[in-house]
Amino acid sequence: MRYDGKRGLWWTFTLVIYNLVIVWSVVERDKYNGFILCLIFLLAGDIFLIILNFKTYVEIKKNNMTVVLGFYKKNINCNSIISLEKTHVPIASMALSFDRIKVNYGTECVYVSVKDNNKLIKDLKDLNPRIKVK
Repeated sequence: MRYDGKRGLWWTFTLVIYNLVIVWSVVERDKYNGFILCLIFLLAGDIFLIILNFKTYVEIKKNNMTVVLGFYKKNINCNSIISLEKTHVPIASMALSFDRIKVNYGTECVYVSVKDNNKLIKDLKDLNPRIKVK
């Protein structure tokens, strides 16, 4: 089962502002040296952000949960999940929205954000009834 990632308003603003900086750098190119190098770095960063935007999801197959954000992929055995907690903590994580689920497994945790957090929690709980939901 696949759960599409949720993108928050802050993420949309980030993409818009970043692309406005690219447009501004093209318009103002005569005012600074190194325009081409700067533009290359900005476009490379933009490609990275766009990949993050379109390649963010959580997938559950058999008893394994795979969290994908851009080029990063994390596999978690569903039996190792200890607890799930809905949160809005704005720390660095694998989520493009502040509407997140903290997944505690083993001695680690990961934050994910999907369009239907309740369905993800229910499906994980069905796979592993020992998961505590906070």
